[in-house]
Amino acid sequence: MVAGREYKIPFVGLKEGLHHFNYELDASFFRQFPDSLIQDCRLFADISFEKKSRLFILNFDFSGVVATSCDRCGEDFDLPIHGTHTLYVKLTEPEGDEEEDIDVVWLDEHAAEVDLNPWLYEYAHLTMPYSKIHPDLPDGSPGCDPSVLARLGYKKEESEATDPRWDKLKNLNK
Repeated sequence: MVAGREYKIPFVGLKEGLHHFNYELDASFFRQFPDSLIQDCRLFADISFEKKSRLFILNFDFSGVVATSCDRCGEDFDLPIHGTHTLYVKLTEPEGDEEEDIDVVWLDEHAAEVDLNPWLYEYAHLTMPYSKIHPDLPDGSPGCDPSVLARLGYKKEESEATDPRWDKLKNLNK
C-alpha cells in the first residue's frame, strides 16, 4: 500500500464525537496504485469521522474533476464528479459471517490509527460514473466532437410528437 502518514487518522487522542478531515487527492496519490483508472485529477475528500467507544463512522464526500476520455467520441475532457460513501470501523475481532460485510472494517483493539489510503482509492473509483460522456452544451447539443459524431452516425433524439389537444391547453395560460 501507500507509505506515509498523510492519509491516516490517529484516533487514540481524539475525544468521542464528530471530527472533520479534509484531503486533496491528485495524480501523485493515484500513481502509487499500479491498477488505478484515475491518472490525472483534482479531487477533494471531506471526511466526517464520528468516534464512539468501539465504533467509528466515516462519511466520505468526494467532489472534483477527473481527466478522462469520452466513451462516445474518445476526446479527453475533465469530468466533474461528486459522491458520498460510508465506512464503519469496529474495534474488535469479527465474529462469524460479520467479516463479509464490505462496508465494515475490523481493527485490532490495540490499533492507534485508521489508514484511509485503500478507502480513498476505492471510493474515488466508485464515484466515477459508469459511462463517461461529455456533458451537453447549454443549447442541449452533445458536447462531443461533431465530426466524430457524424462519422458514428449519431443523431439527436427527436422529441416525440405531442397531442395537439395538449398544445392547445398549454396556450391557455398565455
